[in-house]
Amino acid sequence: MRSAAASVITLLLAGCLGVPPPGIHFPTYGSMNALPVGVLEGTLVEEDGCLLVEAGGSRWLVLWPGSARAVEADAGLVVRDGTNEAVVGEPIRLGGGEYGMDNYDFVVDLIGEEVPPACRESGQFWLGYPSD
Repeated sequence: MRSAAASVITLLLAGCLGVPPPGIHFPTYGSMNALPVGVLEGTLVEEDGCLLVEAGGSRWLVLWPGSARAVEADAGLVVRDGTNEAVVGEPIRLGGGEYGMDNYDFVVDLIGEEVPPACRESGQFWLGYPSD
């Protein structure tokens, strides 16, 4: 059995190293020559280990920039990217663009891994980045 102190140290190290909290799928992409210029506004939600934006009855799995980190904080699960912060359960505004299952191979190439079935259930992906 791990001590509480060991658990805290593990969580702190995971946050510093960019490793998401256990059970959270956090797909990221590297630098790109160009980014889509759409805007998605909704609520950041976590379901089955997937971070989704919910808006107008639809959901998108967010593909985060490589500089973003998912961490546990006093506010709950938080995504941080520089000075930008998004808290699960609160409104979020992201720049980017939408991709559907017809672009799934592109999504896999972009993030370098398969998306777990629960996270691709909506069939919609949002290549996101902070938007003012």
